[in-house]
Amino acid sequence: MFFLVFIFFLLSSNFFIFASGLVKVENLLPVLEEGWKPVFTRAFPLTFTFPFGEMIVFTVLMPYLNRPHLNLKTGLSAILISGMILSPLISFAPVAQWIISTPASMTLPFSNPVPSFFSHPGKNLQN
Repeated sequence: MFFLVFIFFLLSSNFFIFASGLVKVENLLPVLEEGWKPVFTRAFPLTFTFPFGEMIVFTVLMPYLNRPHLNLKTGLSAILISGMILSPLISFAPVAQWIISTPASMTLPFSNPVPSFFSHPGKNLQN
């Protein structure tokens, strides 16, 4: 029952928003200016071959290994080792980006007062 009420609320709110005249569909144009072809040519080669292409190649080659009884052990150990190598690298990437970009825009606490003190020694002394 809640689902039906929720769907009714969504549909009625969308209807009232569009009926109010606040939404101008012309502002959303051009949508797919060059058609669907650029979308398909850029999306499908990667989505079809990336996770499944390698899996098909490996499953075809598995019966021809010298010790086929070690397939599962070797595959799982490769997944675990690559996960242990990639996880820290991926989690450290935002920190590394912050470390690289922050000092360029950051003013150190003593970067300006020290040179100005030595260039004008009497200016910074209090009486």
